[in-house]
Amino acid sequence: TARAAFLEQISELAAGGVDLLLFETFVNLDELAVAVEAAHDIAPDLPVIAQMTFAEERRTLAGHSPEEVADALCSLGVAAAGVNCSAGPALVLRVARRMQAACPNLLYSVQPNAGYPTRQSGRLMFPSSPAYFADFARQASAAGMALIGGCCGTTPEHTAAMAAALRGEPLDPARLPRLA
Repeated sequence: TARAAFLEQISELAAGGVDLLLFETFVNLDELAVAVEAAHDIAPDLPVIAQMTFAEERRTLAGHSPEEVADALCSLGVAAAGVNCSAGPALVLRVARRMQAACPNLLYSVQPNAGYPTRQSGRLMFPSSPAYFADFARQASAAGMALIGGCCGTTPEHTAAMAAALRGEPLDPARLPRLA
């Protein structure tokens, strides 16, 4: 079962001394709930960050709305909830803001991909530049997102641009996840 697989993996990770568990790119809320519950059963002191991916119509591929996801993750007691991959920074931030409005007491993470890739000269090229990600990072920070990063198609240059854009911004300790 999925639960047995999650229990096995989480047991090994916890025994290995991880600081937190990050569940990402889930499309089905029920499956994510099984993973979170398994984490709470095996390693109740490990913080869990639970992220789902959303399609262009702002629903998961299984049909869940951002509000449904936020409500469920709030009740599951995750350390942070969020959106990863999906259709680029703009969509990810819109979805995360809807989640945040539905459950404002949670911390939120955003890790978009660099947009949908196209094949050019035999290579996959992602449309979002590091400069675009820098602007996204500033917007995400201003929106109160606690964890900001990237997913598919992002490079060290994207990460450096986000870090540079956020450098010097004050960190609010209340917005950071607590690590055990």
